[in-house]
Amino acid sequence: MKLLPLFIHLLLPFLLLLASPAQARIGETLAECTARYGDPVSVNLDPPVTMHEKAGIRVACFYFEGKCDFIYFKNLKTDTEGTPMPFTDAERKVLFEASSAGKDWTPDSEEDQVAYWNCDDLQGLQQQKGERHIIIQTRAHMARSAASKTKEQKARENLKDF
Repeated sequence: MKLLPLFIHLLLPFLLLLASPAQARIGETLAECTARYGDPVSVNLDPPVTMHEKAGIRVACFYFEGKCDFIYFKNLKTDTEGTPMPFTDAERKVLFEASSAGKDWTPDSEEDQVAYWNCDDLQGLQQQKGERHIIIQTRAHMARSAASKTKEQKARENLKDF
């Protein structure tokens, strides 16, 4: 009888890998993301972003030139205090591998409860404190985001006396 709980404990991560329904993929179009998750629960046109909810996970897909290049995952399940439940390592692995066509991810760094991983032209991060989410993004998205922040900072400096 003691073997059954051990068997279930060892088998559970593999079952999660097979059953994970929220697997957005970098490079998918709006039509492909809609086919994967159903109609968006919200749409933003500038910048183009669709928000989906499927299988207890909120998925935000950010598009550049018609392709998803930034994906945000948030577990909608919460603990007794209303805090989103963290993603498990098995769930993170499924989400990362789905966006990288099964390629391996390597840990990069960890700071303030945020862990970073890299895979080719992708960066992933998992926040385990506060909002508790997973993000997968292209390096091109990261560069555009950094450039946008620099423009905003310059605008603030130019208008600081207003």
